[in-house]
Amino acid sequence: MSRVLLAVLALSACTPAAPVAPAAAPREATRWVQPRPAAPPVLTAPATVVAAPESSALVSAPLPLRVERVRVRLGEKVAAQQVVAEVLVPQALLAAGALEAAQRRLEPQLRRLSQLEALKSEGLARAGELAEVQAAVAVARGDLASATATLRIAGVDPAQAARLLTGSGLISLRSPLAGVVTAVAAVPGATYEPGGPALAEIVAAGEVTVEARLPRRPRPGETFTFSPEPGVRVPCTLQQLSPRVDGRDGTVTAWLRPEGPLEAGRTGQLEVTPAPTEAVLSVPLRAVHVSDGAAVAVLRDAAGPVRHPVEVVSRLSDAVVVRGLPPGREVAADARAALEPAP
Repeated sequence: MSRVLLAVLALSACTPAAPVAPAAAPREATRWVQPRPAAPPVLTAPATVVAAPESSALVSAPLPLRVERVRVRLGEKVAAQQVVAEVLVPQALLAAGALEAAQRRLEPQLRRLSQLEALKSEGLARAGELAEVQAAVAVARGDLASATATLRIAGVDPAQAARLLTGSGLISLRSPLAGVVTAVAAVPGATYEPGGPALAEIVAAGEVTVEARLPRRPRPGETFTFSPEPGVRVPCTLQQLSPRVDGRDGTVTAWLRPEGPLEAGRTGQLEVTPAPTEAVLSVPLRAVHVSDGAAVAVLRDAAGPVRHPVEVVSRLSDAVVVRGLPPGREVAADARAALEPAP
């Protein structure tokens, strides 16, 4: 019995003890860094030079017409009200004839109406005759108004209706503005309808506007420069912003007035330079934590880490440029780790 007990005790002494779980490693202390000054990034956006509406004009058919003569050539410089084409407008000729006839009917009818009204006051005019003359006057005035409207649509002064009838019957279509003829579609002998192709197009070197689609709304103090090609920079002044944001890409349209000469139709880049006093700082990439769409940094404070909202301006390979940090305050190099509760 004693021998068995001694053997058991000997085996127990040779069995290794159960391993003890190592203690949890202490949490690494938060590393704090001082943000560094950074140059505000220059924003660029595609832009187009747009002509003012009054800088171009189309010469079109006001009524069905036939071109008799074309008076301008492609690339020709024309003055305002210069004749572009001479055309025959049948409806205008008919209206001129109707106007002449209505005027001739109206004059004697008005005299007769005046006489009947004078006789009526003395009880010497029949009511039926007076009503008949009044109706004739109304018809003549209606014909006169209709013919006048047609002539005005054709661009003819009603006072010149008689000359249109006694002359060649042609109407001169004129350029509304001074400029250069950039398109001529009028062909002698061809007929044209309202709403169809224009007979000619005239373009003037008028005011232009720079239209750009910005990824965000401009901030106070920012300046704008349009660059249609390398080495060419034209300062611009912001005129207006669209009240709506494009739902497709989140851009907002801006219209700017260039401070130098630009040709309509040119495209290029609009540069948006921040105000010189705008302060932006560079911090490590992990110093900014984004949660629920909001970017925050963690400020060092005697009472403990403090969350502070920031605006991300741009991202670099190893850092992020932010706006909104108070100057002189250190931030956590790893914002997410600094925000996690201690174990």
